[in-house]
Parts: sequence; C-alpha cells; structure tokens
Amino acid sequence: MMVMNFFTYVIMLNLFLLVTLKEYDDFYTKTENPIEKFNEILDNFKHTWNKYSNEADSGYRMNSNQLTSFLIELEGDIVKTMRKDSIESIKKYISELKFSL
Repeated sequence: MMVMNFFTYVIMLNLFLLVTLKEYDDFYTKTENPIEKFNEILDNFKHTWNKYSNEADSGYRMNSNQLTSFLIELEGDIVKTMRKDSIESIKKYISELKFSL
C-alpha cells in the first residue's frame, strides 16, 4: 500500500512539473507571448498618455477635450471597435464614461 502511494505522488509531481514547464515555455520563451504583447501595449499607452497629459499635474491628468484624440491614437480592441463607427460615437462613448464614474 505504501509503495502505491509513493508512485502516485511521484506521478502527480511529474504531471505538475510538466504543466509548469509547458506554461513557462508558452509564456516566456516564445517570441509572441502574452507578456511581450502586454509590454508592447503598455509602452504604447505610456507614450500616447505622455503626449496628451498635462505637465502642470506631473502627467497624472489629461484634459477631457483631448480624450477623443487619445482614444483614437491608442491601438487596441476598444479603438478597433470604435473606429468602425464615427468620431461622434467615440464622443458618445466618452460621455457615457463620464456619467458612469
């Protein structure tokens, strides 16, 4: 009975290691991995934010009039869906955001 439990633990440990190594391979060693994609999106956001943020507030705020231009310049899923519509729909989306806050 003891030997059976030992083999079960060894098999489960090997499965755990296999899954862990597989996930490591997927997330870190491939050139197109989610972490690299996130870093690209974050860099793009920071670069665009710095263009539109106020220097008087040390970059913490943006004028609400520039929010439409900011969203249009961003590259992402929200912008792709909004670009199918017009600028007016983007302004409507922004006004809905203001009221929901």
